[in-house]
Amino acid sequence: MSSSSPFESVANADLTFQIQSTSFFAIDSWGNPTPTQKELVIKALLQPAKQPTIERWGGVDASISLFEGFLVDPLELPFQIRPPCTGQGTIVIATNRKEKGDIELLPTIQNPYVVAAGVKEVTRIVVLFKNREVLIND
Repeated sequence: MSSSSPFESVANADLTFQIQSTSFFAIDSWGNPTPTQKELVIKALLQPAKQPTIERWGGVDASISLFEGFLVDPLELPFQIRPPCTGQGTIVIATNRKEKGDIELLPTIQNPYVVAAGVKEVTRIVVLFKNREVLIND
């Protein structure tokens, strides 16, 4: 089996999550060790979903976009990240426009035939993208 994604050359998104560091602890004001946070960046290939906006709480919020696609690096979600969870994302959208904003990684159901066949190179993900800003000359 291949150890790289078939989508590696066309990855267009960096998704950043804050996870708990298991190896470093800070000492709080009481002298107790407390876990520290570290960033975990995931690369993905994302495209706008067929349903362009998300209806939540009885209305449509046009500032929230739904993207779907596949993990590129790593090939599977790390055990520290379990949807639904939030983070920051940078996505290169059509015509090389780069946008940055808040993301929410949503739970998805993987294709049972792909799972049964043991194929691990195509982990599907769905992401809400909100509070976006266009990055110029980045």
